[in-house]
Amino acid sequence: MKEGGVDLLIANSASRRVSASAAVRGGDYECPGCHEPVVLKRGRVKIAHFSHQKKRAVCPSRRTGDG
Repeated sequence: MKEGGVDLLIANSASRRVSASAAVRGGDYECPGCHEPVVLKRGRVKIAHFSHQKKRAVCPSRRTGDG
């Protein structure tokens, strides 16, 4: 659920922000930080969130959470 210490609960779709809880499966979403593709993950155990399709070394949304 966490991308380098930060929950990715918002993504861009067609130039609009979409929350993971309101997103639909199979939609085209991108990370608001690095603009790379993300996928919606939603299940019965964890809250809805987005995850990068490919792991990037550098993304503004991926912080360590140290400050």
